[in-house]
Amino acid sequence: MEIVTADGELRRIDHDTETDLFWAVRGGGGNYGVVTALEFELFPAPEIHAGALFFPFERAPEVMHAWHELVSAGLPQEITTIARVYQFPPLPILPEFLRGKSFTVVQAACLGNERDGADLIRPPTELGPDMSTFGMVEPAALGHLGMDPEDPLPAASASRVVSNASHATIDAFLDSAGPGSPSQLASVELRSIGGALARRPEGAGALATIKGDYVMFAVGGVMSPEARAEVQGQADGLAMALAPWDAGARYANFEERAGDARLFYDEDTFRLLRALRTEWDPSGVFLANHEIKE
Repeated sequence: MEIVTADGELRRIDHDTETDLFWAVRGGGGNYGVVTALEFELFPAPEIHAGALFFPFERAPEVMHAWHELVSAGLPQEITTIARVYQFPPLPILPEFLRGKSFTVVQAACLGNERDGADLIRPPTELGPDMSTFGMVEPAALGHLGMDPEDPLPAASASRVVSNASHATIDAFLDSAGPGSPSQLASVELRSIGGALARRPEGAGALATIKGDYVMFAVGGVMSPEARAEVQGQADGLAMALAPWDAGARYANFEERAGDARLFYDEDTFRLLRALRTEWDPSGVFLANHEIKE
């Protein structure tokens, strides 16, 4: 990568040049400079089967428990999957079939052909969704699978990485986000992790793994300043409900408020990141979203 460091120099860094800085930037966030270019290797993905299964919101307990059984039984590395509950607000920017409606949704992406993908996602499919969007897609289509809004919207959120998940974990999730709960959040998800995210490859950067079973992310729109406290409280309630299964670390990309950066790393990694921050930016020129400092 090319990076402008605090001394104003443009540096090209890699596994052989400024290796300590190269290690820190891969996981240490914006604490070390401004990255102006990235060079990375692609791998071929000739076939991708992906989509979403839409169920009535009221079927959340049945669908979420079945999805958890599928994931916890062990999935091959070719598939990644998310289960969500959606409660879409009645906004005109939303498609009519989503506007003001609620769903339980299982989403997945599979490397492979349509038959292989259908086999991997068969258990939730056999529950009989109201609608399925699964099919063969181009890689670029994966960016739209989560149905995130194209333009920025004011929102409040909370997250937690969950470990040793059980049916009790799903029940706690549903008590706070499912039918009959007080939640009015737009989206609450459990995102399966594991596979490559659980393995640290040779030559990895400061943060190469996320240890746990799921990442929970809860988010709701804040359509007026007065609504922020209520929406944030509901999102925080989801995170608190899953506290008994906390994995002991957080995932920085889903932490959208200021917090202690030590939550993202083990003790040794954070100590080295802090030393390198002092070395490369002794005056604190850069103010990162999650600042690594003394």
